[in-house]
Amino acid sequence: MLRVLGAVTDREIHEQVFAAATGMNGAGRFRAQCGLVEGGLMFLGIWGHGRGRSPEEVENLCKAYAREFETRFGSLLCRDLRPQGFAEGQPQHLCEGLSVDAANWAAQWVGRLS
Repeated sequence: MLRVLGAVTDREIHEQVFAAATGMNGAGRFRAQCGLVEGGLMFLGIWGHGRGRSPEEVENLCKAYAREFETRFGSLLCRDLRPQGFAEGQPQHLCEGLSVDAANWAAQWVGRLS
């Protein structure tokens, strides 16, 4: 999500940010908050700071993003979005359709901010 949103807004995302996000795929596959959500929230922090937005404004953007993501996709949690979890033997790309749909939605959502 970070790569997609960085690319569609022509905003550089530093490699250190990607390193920090490594375990954000459901909190290290714990099936907690989905990385598609977390990547969008992280991007909003980067975008908001770069635009001179106050922390309160960024928090409000994040809240709106999370609320609309939950409305659109039904949950913020991997355990709901990927109910079968990350068990061994499962294809790695079970979330591919969701990822594409969520990335397109997020790009449109962020595009409305500009």
